Amino acid sequence: MKFGFLLFLAIFACAAQAHEESTIEITNLTAAELFEGLDHGDFDVLVDVRSAEEYATGHIANATLMADLAVEGFPSATPDDLAGCENCRVALYCRTGARAAVAATHLVEAGFHVLYNGGGVTQWTAAGYPLVTGTDSVVPPCTVDTTVSEQCTAATHAEDDHHSSFGNTNWDGSRAALVVLGVTVLLL
Repeated sequence: MKFGFLLFLAIFACAAQAHEESTIEITNLTAAELFEGLDHGDFDVLVDVRSAEEYATGHIANATLMADLAVEGFPSATPDDLAGCENCRVALYCRTGARAAVAATHLVEAGFHVLYNGGGVTQWTAAGYPLVTGTDSVVPPCTVDTTVSEQCTAATHAEDDHHSSFGNTNWDGSRAALVVLGVTVLLL
C-alpha cells in the first residue's frame, strides 16, 4: 500500500514538472499595456506581422516587419528570421490581434519562450496612440549581436525567478516535486 502511494506521488511529481516545463503562455495585452511596456522597455522586440502594404500605411514606432508570419507556410517571414531572440521578450501585433496570436503560436513551436500578443493597430489607434509612416523596419539587435541575446536570456531568467517566488502560484516543476516529496516524508 505504501509503495503504491509513493509510486503515485513520484509519478505525480514528474508529471507536474513536465507540465510546468512544457507550458509557455502567450500574454494578451491591452493597447495601454503594450504602450506602457514599450515606454518602459519591457519588450526586447516588437514585431508587426501584417503585410508590407499594411505596414507602409502606418505602424507602431520601432517595429520589426515580419510580413505574414501568421500565414501557414510562411510566404514572407519565418521564425528563423528571429534566430537569436528565442529567450527575448517578444511582443507581436497585427490589425486586430488575431494574426498576432497565430504568429505567437508559430514562435512557440519554434522554441520562443516569452511572447506577448499586443493586439492590433485598431485597438492601438482607438486608444489614442500614434502610428508612424516612412520609417524602415527595425532589425532586432538579438538577431545580430550575441551579447544582446545573452542579455535577453538573463532578463528572462530574472523574470522567471521573480514569478516563481514562494507565495506566487506559478511554481516551477522542481518546487512542486519538493512539496510532494515533503508530504511523502511526513506521511511515512
